[in-house]
Formats: sequence, C-alpha cells, structure tokens
Amino acid sequence: MALRYVATGMGHSGTGYVSRLLQSAGVRCGHGSVFSADGVLYGTDLDADSSFAAAAYLRRSICKKAVVIHVVRNPVDVVKSYLRSGWDIHNETWVRKTLAVKDQYGDMPYDALGWVCNAWVRWNLLIESHGADHVFMVEDGPANLKKLGLKQVVYWDNRTHNKHPSSDLAIKHESVRRRCREAKHYSEIDWLDLPLEMRNAARRYGYTWT
Repeated sequence: MALRYVATGMGHSGTGYVSRLLQSAGVRCGHGSVFSADGVLYGTDLDADSSFAAAAYLRRSICKKAVVIHVVRNPVDVVKSYLRSGWDIHNETWVRKTLAVKDQYGDMPYDALGWVCNAWVRWNLLIESHGADHVFMVEDGPANLKKLGLKQVVYWDNRTHNKHPSSDLAIKHESVRRRCREAKHYSEIDWLDLPLEMRNAARRYGYTWT
C-alpha cells in the first residue's frame, strides 16, 4: 500500500479542512484514518490521509511515493483554537515523546500557551526536516491545492469546518481543562503574546504581524 498524498501539520492547523478539499477533488482521503498517535494503519483503500500525526511517519514506506503537503495556519489562530478546545491528553503526551521534549517542569510542563507555541515551532520543523513537496497555507483556500494539478478542488467553507463546541464540552481531560483556564483567554491572544521564536518561524511561511 502506498499513498498518493499525505497532508500533515501541527494540530489545529487545518488537516481536516485539507482532507475535505482533497475529497472534493475526487481523492479518497481520510482524516487521521491512516496515521495517528497509535501508529499506522495499513491495508486501507485510501489514496491519501490528512493528519497531524503523519509528520512522525514520513519516512515510512507508505509515504515513499506520496506528495507530502505541509499544512500551515496563522499561528495566532492555531493558539486560539487550542486554548478554546484543548487537546486530547493522549495526543499531547505522544507529541512530547515524538519531539523528545524534556524540560525542568516535569512530564506535563508548560502552561497551555507555552505548550502550544513550543509544539507549533517544533512540529513544523519536524515536517520541514523530511522535505515536504508543497506548503498549503489554509488562508489561501482551494486555489493553493490546484497548484498540484488537482483541477476540481471546490470551495469549502473553512469557517464552518472550524466551529468548535463550548470549551466545557470539548475539553475532555481535567489537566488540559485546568491549564486552559489558567491561560490568557484565547480571544485576547495576539501576535505579541507569541514567543519571538514562533513569530520568526511564522515568517518563513509568509505570516507577518504589525
């Protein structure tokens, strides 16, 4: 089994959106159907998968012939999305292990804002280290994917796709819920709240701030 397309980016960056765009172009694409924190599922009839977790498996044979799409989103929006809805603690722990993140604060260190900023920078660097074939900025919309020769990509309202339930319903684990409560309210986050390392990394993808 070999995939035609693999799309991956930091969690909350729009891999679900890209999955739907690829589906609209006739590509049998899953969203976390092949790649997850639990491993790689072989033997599916899919042509593609769009998943944050795929970044950890890009050297596997299943990705050898695939066009790798690096999904990026304005980091301010990624941070707001994370603080609004949290992350499954299983995924977060797996990301830490994948990035070999160790620090002075223990197993589950950073405050919520520090965690997502740190992970955003390092997860994107992980993808860059594997040499993605195409960078997809979600703000560019369907026209960006047409550069890959996908002529039938249709418009999909990303604003609808990115709607979240209330934080009380979305955050399933108390440790994540507590950390998000302690963070600056997500609606107030702006560029200058992000660490300089994150802002500088964002420039590489074409994001700027004033």
